[in-house]
Amino acid sequence: MCLDSTGRSDFRSLLHRREPAHFYAFDLLHLNGRDLRQLPLVRRKERLRRLIPPQPARLLYVDHLKTRGAWASSVASARLTSRAS
Repeated sequence: MCLDSTGRSDFRSLLHRREPAHFYAFDLLHLNGRDLRQLPLVRRKERLRRLIPPQPARLLYVDHLKTRGAWASSVASARLTSRAS
């Protein structure tokens, strides 16, 4: 994902490789040949967090939303809808 000056995603820059890309990591399914999918998501994210380098870096950790997941989804959907119109 490429980011604009405000930190928002900029697909056009990614598509045309105008800016350095960032990778947002939100889950860790395998580590050192071990399948972690049987672990709860929160445990996998704890392990993932320890692997992500300090900021600023191109590899970014996505925090776990313990609450307000429906709210976050509705905000993201609204942003996509407003960009499409």
